[in-house]
Amino acid sequence: MAGFIPSSQPQIANYVHVSSLCLVIFDWFLTLDEEVTLIWGAPWSVGKILYLLTRYSAFIDLPVSVYRVSGPVPFSLCAPLTLFTGVMYVLGVWIAQAISILCVWAMCGRSRRATGLLSVPALVVVTTQVIAFIKYHSSPTFISDPGTSIGCQVAEDANSTNAVLLDFLPLIGLETMLLILTAQSARMLYYFFLDGASLADMIMALGQGTRYDFLLPSMQRASHSILSARILLQLRHGMHSMSGSSSETENAPSGEIAFHNATDGSSLERVDL
Repeated sequence: MAGFIPSSQPQIANYVHVSSLCLVIFDWFLTLDEEVTLIWGAPWSVGKILYLLTRYSAFIDLPVSVYRVSGPVPFSLCAPLTLFTGVMYVLGVWIAQAISILCVWAMCGRSRRATGLLSVPALVVVTTQVIAFIKYHSSPTFISDPGTSIGCQVAEDANSTNAVLLDFLPLIGLETMLLILTAQSARMLYYFFLDGASLADMIMALGQGTRYDFLLPSMQRASHSILSARILLQLRHGMHSMSGSSSETENAPSGEIAFHNATDGSSLERVDL
């Protein structure tokens, strides 16, 4: 059994990438009625733009990822395809984190303290992921095997562990902080799964090395796209519910959500999502 995993790595990569794409499509169908009701007819706002980006950008790069690992792919296309999916992965994670941070920031009353508490780790995540991206994509080596129809495969890299730690540790730290800040809210479960997905991906990367580099971006990309979109949909549901029962939010424009104090129900802050 020990020899099964390496020999079947390309097939496992195919399964994981296809499964990630199917999961995004399946979740889109599950929430399409809500999206039509809560997003499509709403005025343009920061929340609507972020939702469309986090939801539909995944439909661009995940199919490319499937093609990149399923082959046959011309060897000359491996580098540009890997670069494209890498850029889309990083941007997708940033968009998902922007949604998560904005929601928590609004829950905290948009105070200066909350701004500083959230902006510093966010900047650290952006900086470290840029460094990890440059480190990983600066000079990737691909395996050329004419005897297989499998797509692009990255050769083993002795420095991959450093890139993995740079990529995941600050992200997991930020997502853990967001999880703690939302511990008493209805959205805690979404943040729990975001944090858990990142932690699982890092453990797999450190345990298996570059043999499973192809698996990580698609799983991470799909989970962040789905969960961040659902966070915004839940917020829109909250807006619609409050507009029918609270005079404070009755006249609020579509897309503006009032967050309330969990203990006394007083309004904390409004945020245009």
